[in-house]
Amino acid sequence: MVSIVNIGDTTNFKVWVIVRPLPRQDQWKWKFSSSNSSNVMTTNPGHVLSITNVTISYYGNYYIWTNNQYGGWTDDELMFILKPQGPPSKPVNFHVIDVTAVSIRVQWKRGFNGGLDQTFTIRYTEVVSGVVKEKSGIEDRVVGSGQMITDDITDGIEPETEYQLQILADNSLGQVVGASISVDTPALAKFSGGPYININNDKAIIHFIVSGPLTHINVENCVEGTKVCVRENVTIPQKTRTIRQTSTIIHDFMAEVTLSDPKAKRLLFLFWIYDDDIVLYSEPTKVKVKNGPKNVEEHQYEMTTSPEANQPKVSTVYQSLREPKINIFSSSEIVLESVLSDGNFYQIWKGKLSHKQVVIKKTKECNDIHINYLKEQGLYLTNLRSSDYIIDCLGMTSDYRLLVMEVAPLGNLRQYLETKKDETYYNIKSSQSLEFNFIHQIIEGVEAVHHLDVNKDILLKV
Repeated sequence: MVSIVNIGDTTNFKVWVIVRPLPRQDQWKWKFSSSNSSNVMTTNPGHVLSITNVTISYYGNYYIWTNNQYGGWTDDELMFILKPQGPPSKPVNFHVIDVTAVSIRVQWKRGFNGGLDQTFTIRYTEVVSGVVKEKSGIEDRVVGSGQMITDDITDGIEPETEYQLQILADNSLGQVVGASISVDTPALAKFSGGPYININNDKAIIHFIVSGPLTHINVENCVEGTKVCVRENVTIPQKTRTIRQTSTIIHDFMAEVTLSDPKAKRLLFLFWIYDDDIVLYSEPTKVKVKNGPKNVEEHQYEMTTSPEANQPKVSTVYQSLREPKINIFSSSEIVLESVLSDGNFYQIWKGKLSHKQVVIKKTKECNDIHINYLKEQGLYLTNLRSSDYIIDCLGMTSDYRLLVMEVAPLGNLRQYLETKKDETYYNIKSSQSLEFNFIHQIIEGVEAVHHLDVNKDILLKV
């Protein structure tokens, strides 16, 4: 027990015991580190040490022990401390309990407050730039020593930045500096593809592909040009959630939201990315959707992004689908040979179609959401058949669970050049004609997807 007493004041140390028989008066013993005498009075079943008119010489440690015929405790088992008011003790166990791209959550144990009200300050320094900021005036929000205090730092926290943090404690008589720790903030979560929207009666089925740490996405859809809106939270499924301060993973999932007006001709979708209760971008990602007959213009997209420099870019998909025709194959015509990649909802297989080498995208689940998405993707890719510089969609099976694409035997252009960089014949710096050939193919491919944001490497067709 610590008692803070100013000079000239009075204080009492009291001990209560529950024991039979009670110790006699002469069985209570006090020990003080000073030789000063004190006025001692007792009550039963307790014992009180009363110190009046405190002077500097009275500050220190007081010990008490007692016993009866069955035993007792010694003087080092119960101690009282008498001390004047002073600066606080150092906070201890300062550590980070969570970090996002734009916030840091820390925790620490409070020290003794020096007999006065204390507050805390978190000083944080951006290691590379040396910029120092402080969050001060943090209240001592717990009662008693040894309790934990938690606080969030958000002002000026930037993604992918190293910070040095330090905890300080203050009262009216001084300030003490506690421990320092380092922390790196992760990258901002962003859309890696999409969001892709499929209108189905009064619902919008949205396919999200997001990279980085996040907890939920706030989705609002409005009738364009009006205030008729519906807003919903989409929580990231647990199986796609990322673990803090680990390598980035991709969240690939689908969600269903209610339309503000299923009969509206144009809808505006707004997406806010959150990590816990922190919104990661000041402006939402926007997607305009033209709604109409299912086989004519059901999904014409106009994508816009925030003027903010750090706003993620998103892809446009399914533009100008005017009754495209897609080849339908029997499942018996397709042979699945080996898995090339495996995602949450789809697999990419190496296989054959009538003895021809192909690549096959297969949906893992039989529900309408995933099958309809794969079907629409096939329709979109079928529209690009007119170019000799982009791989073709060959068709789908009648149940729309398998999407068949032609093979680019040499892989994507970047990988192809990387594997051939040490061979004289394929070194484009030493072969001007080969360099021109590559440039020509790239230009033709880019021209074919003009007005479309295709986030894939240009593929060589050989």
